[in-house]
Amino acid sequence: WILFESLSCLVLAVMALCTLRRKSKPKSLPCKEDKYKEGPQLVVGVVPGCGQVYTGLADVLCQNYNWKSVTMKATGRTGVKDCNLILGLKPFIWRQVEIWKFRKPRTATPPPFAHQSCVNYFPGSDEISLKGRCLKALRACGSEHIMPQTYILVPNSKQKDERALFRKAETGKNKVWILKRSDGCKGRDLRICTDVEDAIKQVDAVADKSRWCAQEYITHPFTYYQRKFDLRMMVVLTSSLDIYVYKEGVLRTSSVPYSPTDWDDTMTHITNHAIQMGAVDYGKFEEGNEVFYDAFQNYLNKFGRFSVKDELLPQMYAMVVDTLKALKPHIKLPTQTTAVKPASSAMKRMMDKEPTLQCFEVFGFDFLLDQELKPWLLEVNCSPGFAQKLLPGFVQGLATLLVRSGSLSPAPLGAQILPHGSDLGAFQFLHSL
Repeated sequence: WILFESLSCLVLAVMALCTLRRKSKPKSLPCKEDKYKEGPQLVVGVVPGCGQVYTGLADVLCQNYNWKSVTMKATGRTGVKDCNLILGLKPFIWRQVEIWKFRKPRTATPPPFAHQSCVNYFPGSDEISLKGRCLKALRACGSEHIMPQTYILVPNSKQKDERALFRKAETGKNKVWILKRSDGCKGRDLRICTDVEDAIKQVDAVADKSRWCAQEYITHPFTYYQRKFDLRMMVVLTSSLDIYVYKEGVLRTSSVPYSPTDWDDTMTHITNHAIQMGAVDYGKFEEGNEVFYDAFQNYLNKFGRFSVKDELLPQMYAMVVDTLKALKPHIKLPTQTTAVKPASSAMKRMMDKEPTLQCFEVFGFDFLLDQELKPWLLEVNCSPGFAQKLLPGFVQGLATLLVRSGSLSPAPLGAQILPHGSDLGAFQFLHSL
């Protein structure tokens, strides 16, 4: 009995001690994003291979805004009506939109507000992300002067391209030309020619019928410590057709000194990372061959008073606005027909016209500076990559921008809608289309 009493006292003492510790333990401070955990959990569908920007965006939405991420596959059962947001490659996105346009969700319990989905592409954005179409769109708006002189060529096609105009306007002018596939990316299939006929001959040697662009090569670019570079700027077009630019950009440098005579040296002339990573001196001068605005400003200070922020960037911002203005006539927001039968013909017309599928898109604008520091638009990229050092801040700010601009419908509980035309953090408002 004495032993039993002793054990009982010991158990009671341990229980009292545990209770005391629980009461004395300090409460954790609430996270600033906890308010988003109070509402229904939204779903983001991520297509493998959609790119570092969109993959990072999905991670931020899950970590900071209580979203749930699901992987979407081309043969999978998850569709656009099962997600609040789909991040994927453009062909997959629009195939999904068409397949699921008139169908009910396959999931037994679709996520809240799944009828109001959002995708990361605008229908019609090919009109600026494909080089040949971008040229035509700019011509239609009278803004083709922001690009170097460019002509459209099609292999072995004498009537569907501009080879006759190319020959008539440029033969004998001692210019250098760079050939690019209209749908090319990552520096693939780029060729430099010093003669008009040679450029046409090289295009005609291609087996397929894809469009090519013969663009005048800037033979005297402004260099960074004698090495060529281009400049990538990240731009966001929101669902309300507002244009935002990320205030920090990146100069992508060559690994070797620039030479205006050796046209066969790819490493000298093509500054794309996919090409430069094969250079012996890649990363020798700058980590990842990347230079940012502050370092570039310090370099410019050696040559006089020229401001990146006050003189260079405004010129490029104006080119961004001109390019997206050229895109606007081609944007057609999609509509989804609801599975619910409308009560009247008037309601049906309203449902058919209402763009319940929202869109946003991130573009990478690539520029080149000539020796007079005049910027030239080279091309516009969809699903662009970005500097690794800038990527975390960019996707964090992008998530906040999309939430507060109303591009993600509906906005998470507690989100404060951004006043129209306002800057947000590292994103600067440029223009509303």
